[in-house]
Parts: sequence; C-alpha cells; structure tokens
Amino acid sequence: MMERNKVWWLNPISIVGLIHVPILCVAFMLDQSWYKFTASQLKEIDGISFILGIFGFISFTIGAFFSTKFSKPNNNITFRYIFVEKKLEIIVYMMLALYLTANILLFYEFIKNPSYFLMIANAELEQGYGRELAQTIPGITTLSQLGICISVICSYKINFNINRRFYLKVFFLIILISIIRAFVRSERLALIEVIVVFAIPFIILSTKYKNLIKIIPVVAIPGLIVIFSISEYFRSWIHYYSKRYDSFAEFIFDRFSSYFIIAQNSGISYWKAIDVNQVPWLTQQWFYKLPGFNNLNKIYSFEYDKYMSYLKIHLDPQFNNYAPVFAIYTDYGVPIGLIILTILGFITGHFYRTFKFQNGIGIFMYPAWFIGVLELSRTFSWGSTRFFIVFVTFALIYFYCAKRVKQ
Repeated sequence: MMERNKVWWLNPISIVGLIHVPILCVAFMLDQSWYKFTASQLKEIDGISFILGIFGFISFTIGAFFSTKFSKPNNNITFRYIFVEKKLEIIVYMMLALYLTANILLFYEFIKNPSYFLMIANAELEQGYGRELAQTIPGITTLSQLGICISVICSYKINFNINRRFYLKVFFLIILISIIRAFVRSERLALIEVIVVFAIPFIILSTKYKNLIKIIPVVAIPGLIVIFSISEYFRSWIHYYSKRYDSFAEFIFDRFSSYFIIAQNSGISYWKAIDVNQVPWLTQQWFYKLPGFNNLNKIYSFEYDKYMSYLKIHLDPQFNNYAPVFAIYTDYGVPIGLIILTILGFITGHFYRTFKFQNGIGIFMYPAWFIGVLELSRTFSWGSTRFFIVFVTFALIYFYCAKRVKQ
C-alpha cells in the first residue's frame, strides 16, 4: 500500500484544530457590541454552549483519529485502473450532458436576453434579481452539482495524462459556468467548490512542488477573500453597506468573519429556544426536500419558516447559516449528537485514509467531503441537497467502475 504526498492540511483533525476550534473560541470571546453592530443581535454564546461546542469537536476528532489509525481500506483496488475504465468514460459523458442541460434551464432567461448580464455588472439590477431570473427547478437544476463530480474526475484524468486535452477543456467549461453562477446568483461557493475538488487530487498525486503544496493555505486564504470581496461588492456593498462602513476593507473583514462566527451564535440561540427538533430537518435537508414527496416537503417548509421567523424576531434573517455542531444538537439532543459527531468523524477519517493511500472509496469521495470539513463552522454541507447528489453519484461510480485486482 503506497502512500502519496503527506499534506498536513488535508487531514480533518488539522482542520478542526486549526480552523474550527479557534472560530468557536473567537465567537465566545467577542463582546456584545460586535454582535450588535455586525448582525444586530444579542450574543447568545455562554460558557455552557462553548464547552458543549468544544466537546462536539473533540467527539468528531476522536472518531477521525481512530478511523485514520485503525480502519482498513481496501487493498485490492488498483486506483489507476478505475480511470482507464471505459465505463467511466460513458458515465462522464452522461454527467456532462445532464450538467449542461441543468445549467441551460437555470440560465434560460439570460440566454434569451444577454443584456441582463450587463445590467447586473453596471449595478442597474441587484444580484438578488439575478436569482429571480435564474430560478432553480427542484430535482432538475440540482444536477448542476454534477460539476463537482466531473471536476474530480477531470483532475485524475489530467494527472494520469488520459485524454488530457479533452478533460482540460471540460474543466475550463465548468469554471466558466461556475463564474457565471457566482456573478448572476451570488453563488460564489459554486466556483470555490469546483476549484477545491479539482485541486485536491492534484495535490496528493503531484511529484513536484512538494514544499509549496504544504503552504498552499497561505495562498488559498487570500484567494478566497478576493473571490468573496468581488462577490460581496456587487451583492451588498454598492446597494446596502457603502454608507455604513468607512472603508470596503473594514466591511469585508466584518462580513467574512461574520459568516462563520454568527453561524455559531444563530445556532446556539435557536438550539436554546427549541431544545430538540421534532424532525431532524437541519441535518437531513436532502431527505425532506426530495422532489415529489409533498408531505416531506411540507414538513421542511414548515420547519424552515419557523426558523426564519425566529431569526426575524430575535436575530437577523440574512445570517441564516447554522453551525453544524449545534445543528446536530438541535436535531438529536446533546448525548445522541455527540455519538453522531463521533460517527461522522469516523466516516471522515475513513474517506481521508482511503484517499491518502488511493485505494478505496475516498478516491472519489474525499475531495467533495473535504468541503464539508472546511464548512464545519458554517453549515452542515453533508446533509444538503447540493451534496447528496454528489455523494450518491460518487458511490455509484466507485462500486460500478472499481477494478478489484491484486496490487
């Protein structure tokens, strides 16, 4: 079993310790005035909720540690054979067709009238209006998330020099569409996600620039802030906040930090008010939003409206992200929540280990799952409809295409 590049920052334990625990600590230490100015809400994080948040991260870390140390990845997978498999080529073409169709339907109004692009660029239309023009169709436009699956496969194909030109063109097409989504619908995550999932296999397999790879976060964080700044300029600065802040830099600092810190405060506030949800809608949105299941959809709509009403009365509805640890506590209670966090840590550790050694399901799954690891202070990505289709697709691809031969 051959291990690839050792990249410390791809380890989920490192991410929790160096990103998420410090965010929770900062959220706890900030005083009331910051919350009042930044999000017009009271500070809800107290000593007990802070300790329970730390316990949640400890539980996740314990699960990840034992999984990375003791889980047994499949040693009978020769990973490179998966990517020369003709079955995979057919699947890629099918996914690409579905992906393009979903985006054509999503941006149909813009295709009919391209002047809408210029109107948004010139601030004649708000980006919020772009969302109204490019409305999602449940179960159809969700297929645009297949761009993540295709990007991961593109990364491996290019690495192994398999039909390299074709897959470079496909990836650049996905980047272009993701930029349009970020610009029109304020979906900057659409762009960030495809870049991240494409880069991760490259990083683990690259035989060059090993020292540079180890310090990628030093470059990636400023890059993320640049993308965030451009998006927020059109999304909210020119229409709402330019008169409230003395400088754009100050606004971006508050806005960027608030997305993670306020998620802790909002989650804790609602958890205190609700205690335990009647249905686990916060962590299983994919289930309650399944197209065609009206009863489930009604439950989700009711619970979501109840949450948004709470934000309008007590907090701020524009900050509707919910810290995953407290989402799990709200859905299942603290004792069961800690067990679930340990299990999630174990699953994450297994995906990481099989990705690191390139001999199991983590080959496909971890680049996308890693987005959820990065989001552990902001939103429960693993339970969203956006990622449900990605995980199901990767699981099907792995079990359908993987060749189990002795190495």
